[in-house]
Amino acid sequence: MNNQYVYELFSRRFEPDGSDYLFRTSVKAPAVRVTASERDRFLAEFRRGWRLLRWAMLAAVVIAIGLPGFLILASIVPEAWLQPLVWGSLAVVAVPYFVIYHRLWTAPATALRGRAQAAPARSPREARKSALDRLTWGQLGMAALLFAAALWRAGARSNLLVGWNRLWLVGAGVAVLVIAVQAFRKWRSSTPQS
Repeated sequence: MNNQYVYELFSRRFEPDGSDYLFRTSVKAPAVRVTASERDRFLAEFRRGWRLLRWAMLAAVVIAIGLPGFLILASIVPEAWLQPLVWGSLAVVAVPYFVIYHRLWTAPATALRGRAQAAPARSPREARKSALDRLTWGQLGMAALLFAAALWRAGARSNLLVGWNRLWLVGAGVAVLVIAVQAFRKWRSSTPQS
């Protein structure tokens, strides 16, 4: 996952409000007021924690893949165990990764738990508008390109007009429809209503 994208997602939870910020745990959640220095501290802690987590995860994955290979080469375990050992090692590595990432992501909410509410929860309509405002045209375009690439790759391997392969076309049609609906909603929410 791109570092800048993760930082951007995390920082969007802090909405400017004068010289301070409003922090929401989710798009719909009530907001609590935080100072600019508190926000900067939360962002710095998240950035540092995320960077350490990525390096630790890289090292853990290398060990999770390398250790079973070493055990096979040293004839400690049979070769037939290689794939189950690798997948098991990766699963053991993934669980702490997600737990630590969750703690990093929820650190501001945990630290601000007792703070008074500064703004009420958003209505479903306001939450949808906020989510559409956060969605970029580039993200919609990238989603369309990814689905097109997946369909092209599937078509290169097999005939998409035969048998169960037609499900690729159905899935692509659904994806295009979802992207088009999101694009229309975004355009409509960004257009001033008269």
